Amino acid sequence: MVNLADGHYYRLQILIQPRRIKGCDFCGAALRGWFLGSIYESKELRNYFFDRKYDVMPFFIYPLETEDGIYLNIIFLKAEYERMRALVDAVASNTGKKVKGTDFMAKRVILTEELFPQITANNELTAEFVTPLSLKVKNIARFAPLFNELIVAGVRSFNRYAKYYFEDAYPFKVSKEMREVQSEILNFDYKIVNEEYKNNLGRRIFLKGIVGNASYRLEIDSKHLEELSQILSILNVIQIGKHISYCFGKLTIHPVKP
Repeated sequence: MVNLADGHYYRLQILIQPRRIKGCDFCGAALRGWFLGSIYESKELRNYFFDRKYDVMPFFIYPLETEDGIYLNIIFLKAEYERMRALVDAVASNTGKKVKGTDFMAKRVILTEELFPQITANNELTAEFVTPLSLKVKNIARFAPLFNELIVAGVRSFNRYAKYYFEDAYPFKVSKEMREVQSEILNFDYKIVNEEYKNNLGRRIFLKGIVGNASYRLEIDSKHLEELSQILSILNVIQIGKHISYCFGKLTIHPVKP
């Protein structure tokens, strides 16, 4: 298993105002479109982000609502500083411009270098689904996912990214015990979020996911807690499930204090 204890990643934050748009429940697709439109204007960035043979973007993206407005978070697990600086320039040049089709406007740009979180796991965990989670298991939608299903989805998401952009960490493997760990959902509080957008061909696309929180109790041997801790470190940075390029699948998971 790759050790990310000393690993770092870049977080680009863009403050978007106002906090809410009438009739817009989530608006992840609109915010994603604004960001991609900003970088498309730069030839250097356009070549890097769009002229690729594989359909995997080099970032994770999700909005986080605060009192100041919406912070659009773009996460790069591995990136060159010069490219990040060019990205800041491209995004900053679009501050003060409205997001197409909305009243959103970018006000501030922040770039930080952060470490993967260090987590000490135990057998009771709380998960918050920050942006809609759209998860399917054997092609069946899971609106109350078990914990091992979150692990499997996280490994799949991380490896899909790492294969092209983080080769030092590819493949990320977990034990059979983790992939099949038994869990009990102690409580949950979910709501269904529906997102609709038009693609470049004018076709309407409908997305659905859950937001909320859940508490889990795992049947796990103490010898696997270190492995679980590293899995949680990754899950708290990336996004999982379907439609992550449209800001779905951001979650945080933390152990319950004894």
